[in-house]
Amino acid sequence: QPTLIVAAQDASEPFVLDARTGTRVPPSLNKYLRVYQRQGVQFLFERYRTGRGALLGDDMGLGKTIQVIALLSAIMHKSGTPNDADRRRKYVAKMQDRPEWKEERRVPPPDERWATALVIVPSSVVGVWAREFPKVRTCVLIICCSVFDGSV
Repeated sequence: QPTLIVAAQDASEPFVLDARTGTRVPPSLNKYLRVYQRQGVQFLFERYRTGRGALLGDDMGLGKTIQVIALLSAIMHKSGTPNDADRRRKYVAKMQDRPEWKEERRVPPPDERWATALVIVPSSVVGVWAREFPKVRTCVLIICCSVFDGSV
């Protein structure tokens, strides 16, 4: 079972969520998290680790976006450095040179190295995320929007 470690008092350190797997929020992002936001990230990570979903809701302006960015950065093993930007792209480019790709045209499924997450949010949040993710620069945001209006 993973060891959950409470964030160091020094926010310039990474926020370690699982010492065994090295899952951590990069220091460049951790320094912006408040204590209650770290608790929120721990909550979300524990649900992710156990394969359970979660719902994050609070008053407007308390940092749900940065908590989700922190979680995604951690599970995707982002370093918080410019090296993150092309890491997946370079991996896929190398993979596309292999014969298996030419025959099957499949990208490997998500795993511990290339985690994925489904995030469902109100459409009003998409614009906010499009503005906020580039500021943090630890995650690449790919926005795929589908609108469900409630009718069947």
